Amino acid sequence: MCITIGKYTVKADRVQENIDCILAIFAELNEKSPPDLHYASFNLEDGVSSVYIAALDDSMEGNPLPQMDAFKAFVTDIREVLRGAAGNDPGERCRRLQYVFLERRN
Repeated sequence: MCITIGKYTVKADRVQENIDCILAIFAELNEKSPPDLHYASFNLEDGVSSVYIAALDDSMEGNPLPQMDAFKAFVTDIREVLRGAAGNDPGERCRRLQYVFLERRN
């Protein structure tokens, strides 16, 4: 199993947008029900930080999250939503977002 844990902080005026995006991701996950993906998201007490956990079973080939429309919408303007994020192109934004991930393989 591959487990990815990410923590990020959004700008205070973008909190509701972040929550809406997370809810859309869960709605699409419920609709598509990928059996080998386990996903959880938590809003932290400070009100602007979130932690998510994505676990992929070893039998899964690739991560379905980046192909999901709701996830694509979430990362589209991530530089504008995250506090302290930088980068001018989508690839740079993705690399910066991945930088906060901690990965562990069992």
